[in-house]
Amino acid sequence: MKLIAHRGWSTGPIENTMAAFQKAHEAGIDGVEFDVRFAIGSNQIVVSHNRKRASEALLLDEALAFLASTDLELFIEIKQRNPDLSRLVGQKLHEHGITDRAYIFAHKHRAKYFNWADRRHKLGMIAFNPLLIGEHIDYYQPDVIMLCFSLNRWTWELFWWYWTPEKLEALAEEYPKVDFIFGVDDHHNDAVKVCEIPQLHGLTTNRPEVWIGSQS
Repeated sequence: MKLIAHRGWSTGPIENTMAAFQKAHEAGIDGVEFDVRFAIGSNQIVVSHNRKRASEALLLDEALAFLASTDLELFIEIKQRNPDLSRLVGQKLHEHGITDRAYIFAHKHRAKYFNWADRRHKLGMIAFNPLLIGEHIDYYQPDVIMLCFSLNRWTWELFWWYWTPEKLEALAEEYPKVDFIFGVDDHHNDAVKVCEIPQLHGLTTNRPEVWIGSQS
C-alpha cells in the first residue's frame, strides 16, 4: 500500500508549500495530496486549502515544475465549484508531462462539475457515504475514490460500522479499475486496519513521519 502525505506534508506549518513537497520527496514516500484553487481576484491557480492571493501562496506551475522532477504520485484536490479549474489543472499536468501519475479529485458537490467525458487525465472523488459509493462509481466511472469520514463523529461511526475489512476487500475486487485511497488517518488504529487490506491503493496520512518510522 502506498503512503501519501496529506497537503504535501501537513505536520507543522509547511502544508501545501514547496517545503512540504521537498520534504515528502526527501523522505522517500510514494505520493502527495494537495489542494488547488484560483487565487483571490486572479485567474492564477495556487496550492492552498483556503482562499489566498497569488502573492500569498505557492503557484501551481511552480509546484508542478518541482514535482515533475520527482517520482511522486500526485493527488490534486479541487477546492472550488468551477469547471474551468479542473480543466486548467489537467492542462498544466499535460504541459509538465506528469498526467500518468496524477489524479484530479474533489468532494462530490465539486466533482460533478468535472468534464467526465474527457479522460485524458485521471479523475476521482471523495466519498463519505458508503451506501452511495457503488452508485457514484457506476455513474461517473472514476479512476480514484478516497474513502473517508469528515470531522463529524457520525461519519466516522458510519464508516467503521459499514466498512469491515471484508467489505473493503469486496469493493476493491468488484471495481478493479478504480484505485481506492483511505484518508485521512487521524486515528492510528483505523489506519492500521486499512493497511491490512492489500487491494487498497494507498493511505493518505497527516503523520507520514510516524509511518516512515514504523517501516524502518
